[in-house]
Amino acid sequence: MDQIAAWRGYPKQIRVNIGPEFTSSEMVTWAEQHGIVNDCVMPGSPYQYGFIERFNRTYREDVLDLYLFQNLDEVRQETDR
Repeated sequence: MDQIAAWRGYPKQIRVNIGPEFTSSEMVTWAEQHGIVNDCVMPGSPYQYGFIERFNRTYREDVLDLYLFQNLDEVRQETDR
């Protein structure tokens, strides 16, 4: 995330679900060190992050469900196309 921030800058806030990768002490500490607020959505409330849920559904239906991929590079190539 620091590599992305070097290019784009650090965000003021990150909206996350309450998955372990976002609530770990390492993630929380990293966010605090960079002045980033972790905005956790409530469990069972996908409407709180509807944009990304809609993107995930569209991507799955339009790319992932249409092809059989052999490796991640093929996924990336089809995504770029």
